[in-house]
Amino acid sequence: GGVAQLVEQGNHNPCVRGSSPCTATIFPFPSTQDDSMPSRSLMSTYGCAGIFAIVLISSGITLARNSDWRNGTSLWVAATAQSPGKARVFYNAGVYFHQQLQLDAALHYYSKAIELDPQKVEAFVNRGNLHDEQHRPGKASEDYDRALTIEPNNANARYNRGVLYERLGVLNAAAADYRESCIQGRPTGFRKGCESWERLSRTIMESGSPTGSRRQ
Repeated sequence: GGVAQLVEQGNHNPCVRGSSPCTATIFPFPSTQDDSMPSRSLMSTYGCAGIFAIVLISSGITLARNSDWRNGTSLWVAATAQSPGKARVFYNAGVYFHQQLQLDAALHYYSKAIELDPQKVEAFVNRGNLHDEQHRPGKASEDYDRALTIEPNNANARYNRGVLYERLGVLNAAAADYRESCIQGRPTGFRKGCESWERLSRTIMESGSPTGSRRQ
């Protein structure tokens, strides 16, 4: 159907939490972390229901003619119902519900996307972020690990796992992931990864801990 065909489209550029809302590739998340900690990098498509209104209108479709298109939640539910076998539609629905902080729904849609496409790296990355936000570090680590098994050079997965490791106090492992995310983001560089690597490397050197673990 028309709804599913439209919402399936989009690229999967990396998104950094805290960026300006309602753009085609970036959406904000409220911070759940200490201000001294780096924020996660997210992978997203469209951020706001209004973007879809613009797309639909520009395609000659009148929103008021179909109740499915009157709000973002209804649009995504309709889209997934019309395309039960398309991983990208379920992934995009997960992004939308994640943005709306409907985390149980987001988890459902990310997991369904992975079920339909076990190679869908961005679904693993964002589901890992969701697990981390809900204080499930083991599950978050598993999802980042699986993303990196599929795509070892994925800077987002590497960086986000580094954020998790740093929060857990495993600083050497965190620094190693930040370093790899910095390198893998070349030639332009993955700025947040490079900055976090430099900052944490200084912290480890100053701590004098051979393991890089935080002193209690």
